[in-house]
Amino acid sequence: MGGHVSLDEFTLALFAGCNGLRIVAYLPQIHKAAMDRNGVSSISCMTWGLFLLANISTAAYALVNLSDWQMAFLFAGNAFCCVVIIAITCWKRRQHSLLSAERPPPPPAGEPNNSYAIP
Repeated sequence: MGGHVSLDEFTLALFAGCNGLRIVAYLPQIHKAAMDRNGVSSISCMTWGLFLLANISTAAYALVNLSDWQMAFLFAGNAFCCVVIIAITCWKRRQHSLLSAERPPPPPAGEPNNSYAIP
């Protein structure tokens, strides 16, 4: 046995470690989206939707083709984080849109903006 690690053990450990860390890596994105006050314009729901589908399909593959519950659980966790990011983004965009609709429109070009005038 010795201290040697086989290539398949190494790649399994690398895969599990990277994907485990990936779940933690979602947290800053979730926090940033939750704290955003400008409609979360820098987040692409299409991209996160694709990430969601990729994670769901990988979880399904792990269950159906490999009977690997641990791998399926890991990718289901990744999918859940994608859902959280998409949900926060949709909620914040709706909130931003409603707040923007309540603000008066800016004055036409060339007219003075008296909204900042000191009474």
